[in-house]
Amino acid sequence: MQITIHRGTHEIGGSCVEIRTRQTKILLDLGLPLDFDDRDEEQQRQIRHEALAWAQDAEAIFISHYHADHHGLLPDVPTDIPTYTTAGTAAMMRATEVIHGRGDAAYLRHLKILPKGSDDRSFEPTTVGDIRITPYTVDHAAYDACAFLIEAEDRRILYSGDIRMHGVKRSLYRNLPTKVDCLLLEGTNLVTEKECPHEAEICERFKEQFQSETDKLHYVWCSGQNIDRIVQIYKAALNSSRKLIVDTYIAYILEMVHRMKPSIPSPLSPFEGHDVFRYFCLNTYLQRIEGAEDPEIVQQLKSLPTVDTADIGRNPGRYAWIIRPTMLRYMQKYNHTPSVVVTSIWEGYERRERAFMTWIRERGLANPHIHTSGHADAKSLQSIVRHIDPGVLIPIHTTAPERFGDLFPKRKILYPQDNESIDL
Repeated sequence: MQITIHRGTHEIGGSCVEIRTRQTKILLDLGLPLDFDDRDEEQQRQIRHEALAWAQDAEAIFISHYHADHHGLLPDVPTDIPTYTTAGTAAMMRATEVIHGRGDAAYLRHLKILPKGSDDRSFEPTTVGDIRITPYTVDHAAYDACAFLIEAEDRRILYSGDIRMHGVKRSLYRNLPTKVDCLLLEGTNLVTEKECPHEAEICERFKEQFQSETDKLHYVWCSGQNIDRIVQIYKAALNSSRKLIVDTYIAYILEMVHRMKPSIPSPLSPFEGHDVFRYFCLNTYLQRIEGAEDPEIVQQLKSLPTVDTADIGRNPGRYAWIIRPTMLRYMQKYNHTPSVVVTSIWEGYERRERAFMTWIRERGLANPHIHTSGHADAKSLQSIVRHIDPGVLIPIHTTAPERFGDLFPKRKILYPQDNESIDL
């Protein structure tokens, strides 16, 4: 069996791994580089051309989760290549395209859902040619993310995808297979020695924040698709007697996940006795959802009563509001309302949103950062490796692969370059 990391040996994001046997070729992930939008048109064309070349002759593509740095190049490859994802990943990919007005994207119609076992807690293996692929659910800041076990030619490879141990599903790493021949392990956080706080700690910090400045409206900037984070904010709002304002985009996302996992709160399917959500309608998103022919959700959204916007100004301490920089014009209507802006995202996104962050500074607003990574810290990576006990370790999804030597001094580690093939 041959492994080729096309992108990711010295880079976070843009992941793509080729697995080849004498009979079969598959790809694991096909992602956009994180800085894709910052590159010029020629470089972007080159990246899309590379994706097409990597996918040539591939008999299948397996996507570990719905973040664009792992699936964002799918629209650039032929739709006749079967693309496999978990049900949660497929739903979130579709929801993202719908919200951006691309609900008719051709690749969405060709996604294949990875089959679950009879207990709905584990996956059935999928066979492509002479390669057997088994997904394993992992803890990551993406709902229904998974790792992949690849078996062929008497070899076993485990691809971690993106993984962590400080989320609400931290114990899932214990379900990963052991004694594999090779582990492709992400190392996003190896540039820092810091340990990542647990999501439960994030919930407590939000609760303290909401309760410490009770007279102020709390804006919270977080990813609308980071379900774990939104649930923590929801819990903090519930325990602080605040109403949590969500817009059409987040209401839509939460309902999509709620349908798969009813324990996830949704403003369209409220829990009995929990009156937490308040709805802020964004007509552009509502029209896009309507254009995607999802009549049930459209009708639910149209029937949902909207938040009393005047009361936000009169009683700001009653509310927490999940926002994004694109919603600045709505926030500016409350320029004279006592407010706090909590950022709950990777700090790199703050640096990219200069106008938004400048508005916060110019108004003199408190701007606490309450966040934890979607990726494992060094200590967690060591625990994962101890459990799996691989024959060979290969760093991926990292700018600091050399750190693996410090963390795993007794392990055999290979350090390939992008597009360098390794025979296992």
